[in-house]
Amino acid sequence: MVASSACKVVNGKVKWFDAPALKGTKAKKTAKQDVKGIAAAFAEIEALVTAHPLKKGSKGAAVKVVQQLLAAKGLYRYKIDSDYGRLTRKAVVEFQKRRLLYVDGVVGPNTWKALLR
Repeated sequence: MVASSACKVVNGKVKWFDAPALKGTKAKKTAKQDVKGIAAAFAEIEALVTAHPLKKGSKGAAVKVVQQLLAAKGLYRYKIDSDYGRLTRKAVVEFQKRRLLYVDGVVGPNTWKALLR
């Protein structure tokens, strides 16, 4: 049976290995590039969130992601509509209280980090 992953985490660091299916292929390089791309995307998201926190009245894909994350944690049981309204704010406040974060109902960098854990 072939391993399904080309990497594993050892002591908090990603270690790459040549799985038989990847040996001599471009898949290993592609996997490394994907990890770099994901890290770059997270850095870009963090910069955007810092500059534009989500709050009541916000709309769009980022709000939809927040609603989905809150729903997965059992805090948002309503229609996911990409609109940061009263119910989304209520769920964010509850999440911030449970995680001992500063409670303001705004999804800034610290709330995003906690949501993504």
